[in-house]
Amino acid sequence: MGTAFATKLVAEQSRKVKFMYRESPSGPDDSGWHFFCGEEPQEYVDDPNNTGTYPVSLIVEIDPSVASLLDTPAPCAFERDDDDADFVESDFDHWPEE
Repeated sequence: MGTAFATKLVAEQSRKVKFMYRESPSGPDDSGWHFFCGEEPQEYVDDPNNTGTYPVSLIVEIDPSVASLLDTPAPCAFERDDDDADFVESDFDHWPEE
């Protein structure tokens, strides 16, 4: 499964994922996935002390509902309004320049 970018609220405080997107991987171990609990202000995400690279398997252990989406090819994005809702495709349009 490789690794993914995630906020510490998800990876270390076990908050459920409410927003996730996938871009082209940057290396052989990178899955391209980014995971957020959906409540992080931009300033929080911009601080490298609040984010990290984690095994995708850890994110799936915390929130098994993301597993069914992991094979979706990049670019893609999914979101949900609350922890128990189904993910829907997001109209996320802030893709990094390739």
